[in-house]
Amino acid sequence: MITVLQEQPEVCVGTLTYLFHRHGKEVIGENYNLNLMLFTDAIRNRALRFFVARDEKGEAVGYSCYALYTGPMRAHELTADCHAIYVLPEYRGRVSIKLIKTAELCLKKEGVKRVYMHAPIEHPEIADMLCKEKMGFYKSEYLMEKVI
Repeated sequence: MITVLQEQPEVCVGTLTYLFHRHGKEVIGENYNLNLMLFTDAIRNRALRFFVARDEKGEAVGYSCYALYTGPMRAHELTADCHAIYVLPEYRGRVSIKLIKTAELCLKKEGVKRVYMHAPIEHPEIADMLCKEKMGFYKSEYLMEKVI
């Protein structure tokens, strides 16, 4: 049985280091570079929310990380941006959905009105799952990227 709970960053970040590195290698490759200063600053400013999926032994098998903010064009509404979601391959599917739904419930209680999820273009199945699996997401914009 997998449980998903919101955990305080000061407590869970150390235990999630293994997953951070797995995530970086899988998404970026061997040249990934985890920005721990970004985490430290955001944790200090109370801007991050972590949700952790744990197995029966209490081992972390997945996590999601959301940054809370008010946007420049929506200063009246609290928004959450999912900066990361990662689940070990053998647990993907239902655990991923459980992470998203648990986060939404907790974030809504904090007053969040809008959640953004980014799906890599290399994996269109992620965007399809978010939109088609009754998750309630819709494609609202394209994120353009250019290496300079």
